[in-house]
Amino acid sequence: MELQITITDKARNFNNYVSIIQRKDSGEESEYEMTLTEIIRLLESAQVEIGMAPSPYLPRNCFKFLRGSGGLSYEVFVDIPKQQWNISFNNNPFTVGFPRMIFQWGATKNSMDNKNKWQVRLNSIYAVKGTRRIDKDTPLFHFPYSHVNDSGNVCMGGNQFPEIDCLSGLETLHSIFLLSPFSHDYGAKTTLKKPCWELFSTEFNQKDFNDEVLVSINKSFGTRFNIIED
Repeated sequence: MELQITITDKARNFNNYVSIIQRKDSGEESEYEMTLTEIIRLLESAQVEIGMAPSPYLPRNCFKFLRGSGGLSYEVFVDIPKQQWNISFNNNPFTVGFPRMIFQWGATKNSMDNKNKWQVRLNSIYAVKGTRRIDKDTPLFHFPYSHVNDSGNVCMGGNQFPEIDCLSGLETLHSIFLLSPFSHDYGAKTTLKKPCWELFSTEFNQKDFNDEVLVSINKSFGTRFNIIED
C-alpha cells in the first residue's frame, strides 16, 4: 500500500485539511481528507505503516532508472559494453566492432492486463567512450551506424520487442536491435564520413571500433536526460 499526502501552501495551521490518496498494490485508489493534527497523531501512534517503496528487479547492466507515476512505467538505462557483434547488412553477414552504448528503454505495465507483463519500447541509443562508470557528466556521442537518427531515436522497422514478465528481462533485449537487418536508414555518423557499407565491410569488419571517430552530441548524460542528481 502507498499513501500520498498533499499539503498546499493554503494550509495555515494544523487544523487545515490536506488531501490523502491511498493506493493499493492492485492499483485501486481511494481519496480522503484529514487534518494535519490527525495525521501527526496517526504517525506517532504507529497506526500508519511507513516503508520504503521497493525498486523492481532490474537488469545487471542497468546503471540508472526513473520511476513513473504509480510505478506503472519506468525508464531504464542499460550499459552495453564495447565489443564486436554479428550483424546483417543488405542480407550479408558481417562481424563488426561497435562502441560502448547506452540503451534507453521505456517499460509500461498495463494495469488491466491480467498477465501483469511489461510493454517495452527502445527510446534511444547513444555511444560512450571509455570504461568509467556512467554518471551525469558522462559525454554522449552519436550512435555511429544506421537505424538511429541524429536525436538518438531508434527505427526498428517492422521488428517488435516482446512483452516481459520482469524489468530484468531488459538485460538481453538489445540483441533484438543488433540482430535486426541493418540498412542505410539515417546513415552513418562518424568523423570518417564513410557510408555504412564501408564501415561494416572494411573499416570495422572483424575489428574493434575506434572511439576516436565518434561524433559528439555536445551534451552529457545528465543534460540530455535532464538528470541533475548523481
